[in-house]
Amino acid sequence: MSHNQDQVHAIWAAWLQRDYTELKNAVRLAVTQDLSNMLVPPPGEDFYGYSLYTCNGLLHIYAVLNTMPERQDRLDREQDQYAHNCADEWQHYRQDGYFDSVNECLTALREEFESLNDAFEDLEWDGLTTLDDDVDNYWERHVERMFAAILEALVELQKAGQFSDLEQAASPLLMIWFSDASVWEMEMIKESVRRLNSESVYKEFCAVFNDYGNQ
Repeated sequence: MSHNQDQVHAIWAAWLQRDYTELKNAVRLAVTQDLSNMLVPPPGEDFYGYSLYTCNGLLHIYAVLNTMPERQDRLDREQDQYAHNCADEWQHYRQDGYFDSVNECLTALREEFESLNDAFEDLEWDGLTTLDDDVDNYWERHVERMFAAILEALVELQKAGQFSDLEQAASPLLMIWFSDASVWEMEMIKESVRRLNSESVYKEFCAVFNDYGNQ
């Protein structure tokens, strides 16, 4: 290993081994508290959708819910599939402070990453070569690793029955949503839908968004 590579390894070594248990636990607690204080749906409607709602780079997270008329079947929704599946269009945003600890974790992780990346960019300005082809994708890896921890928290909550009330609705939809998603972020959204929902819900979601970014 060259001296240049040694310097790059020294910057990123601890980060590459970082554990995300604190973030996952914060998400589990926040969602549990949020679900225990869910709104009462409007008369004649059921909550069917629950999403953790974020934006570019997982800067912060909140929850958003959506409703549909009771006993509405899939055929009735064909003309409005986009709004049904897109959390940007959902109505009931939850900002009751439950996610403060989650957002503190995200901020700390972002500040840590930015500090390391500044040190790495200083090496690049000095004309040093990068470690490998993946080094330019560290920011994406940073986001993907946080996303994986958040998704795992939701999977564990679902297995524990925390979404049982929501799942009484027709075709319940659980996911992590990136506002104004890039194509890369849409792939993460789809992965959350795949992991958290029935195969039929996942297929319906993909039918709406498979051409995302190609319009």
